[in-house]
Parts: sequence; structure tokens; C-alpha cells
Amino acid sequence: MPLRDVGWLILDLDNTLLDFDRAAKRSLICTYRRFGISTDEVHINAYRQINHRCWRAFEAGEIDVATLKDLRFQMLVEDLAISINPDQINSFYLSTLSKQIDPMPGALEFLKWADNNFSLVLATNGFKQVQRPRIASSGISAHFKHIIISEEIGFNKPDKEFFDHTFHRMGGPAKNEVMIIGDNLGSDIKGGADYGILTCWLNNGDITKPHDAATPDLSIHKLHDLLKYHSA
Repeated sequence: MPLRDVGWLILDLDNTLLDFDRAAKRSLICTYRRFGISTDEVHINAYRQINHRCWRAFEAGEIDVATLKDLRFQMLVEDLAISINPDQINSFYLSTLSKQIDPMPGALEFLKWADNNFSLVLATNGFKQVQRPRIASSGISAHFKHIIISEEIGFNKPDKEFFDHTFHRMGGPAKNEVMIIGDNLGSDIKGGADYGILTCWLNNGDITKPHDAATPDLSIHKLHDLLKYHSA
């Protein structure tokens, strides 16, 4: 599928351009140590499972962003039966996470190429107090015409309103001129497909797509793979 007609790329941030999994694990271990919580895999996985459930609920519109922020460590404290103020843990964790800027392999080189061939938009569901510092410190912001953070606009991927806002900021291009690239089959690929734009799934983990998940127009394993479609 050639990309000759594509003028805009909407790029996800976490696990697409910046390695969120690595950043989150480092931040969580630092937080656990700060509050005297064991850093063994049982305790690490306890948070991961809670966090995953909360983000799924958020993306489904079942909870709002404020609840998402607070609920994760409230649930963790209850699950681990520990006597620590969850608000203090949450605050320390988010502050630590905001300082983590590990690029995904090849991401910075890809952005330089993409900036010369497309108009770029950054679109993330993350928290503004975390994402704004990470974006600024990583040096990637100069490549983007627009940076859309769900908490700042009141809508999140995959909601139609998120894409409506993004397209308004872009000046209303034709949908067949726009492609979203992201690692999340729900918020990125389903959101883009439902909105009627082209989709590219960055399959970092070489996983098999579930049968009930949205089918992307393109599937790549690293960002650099997109270059071959542009030159086709």
C-alpha cells in the first residue's frame, strides 16, 4: 500500500515514539523503594494488572481521567494491604515518570525522515503533567505541528471527539490523506478505523492480532519499516 497520497501522520507517543513500558517499570521500582514496598515481580505485577484494568476502563469511557489517576494506587494499597497514603505514592510516581524519556529504537531517526515527508501530529492519552515534560525533554516536539493530549482537551482515543478535535487543529484535511500510527489496537487502530482514516499498527512485540481486534491498513514491526511503503 503506497503512501503517496498521505500528507499527515498522527503519531502515538507511548511505546510508539517513547518506551513507556521501560519508563513505567523504572519509575515504579523507584516509587516502591521510596515507600518501602517490595520490588519483587509479585508486587510489580500487582500494579501492572491494576493499571491495565483502569486504562481499559478509561478508554471505554467508564471512568474519567481524574478517577484514573487516583484509583490505581488506591486499589494497589488495598490489594497489598499496606498502610501508605495512596495520594503520596501517586504523586511521587507521576513526578518520577515525567522525567523518563527513553526513545523507542529508531524513533528519533524516523521522526527526522517523517518530518521531511509529512505533516506530523502527536496524539496521546497520557496525563499532561507526565507527557508535557517527557515530550519537551526528549526533543521531539519540534517535529510536530500539533501536540494533542487527551487530558487537555477532555476527550481520549478512541473517541470520535478526540479525532474531531485533532482534525480541527489540522485544518480539516481529507480523511484519505491521514494515517495514524500506534501500538494500541484499541485506542489507535480501532479509533482511527472508526473515524475513517488510514491506520498503521506498530506491532512491537510481534504478537498475533486477536480476531476481534480492528484490522490495520498496514502492520509494521519497527517505525523504519514505513519507509518502504512511502517509496513504493
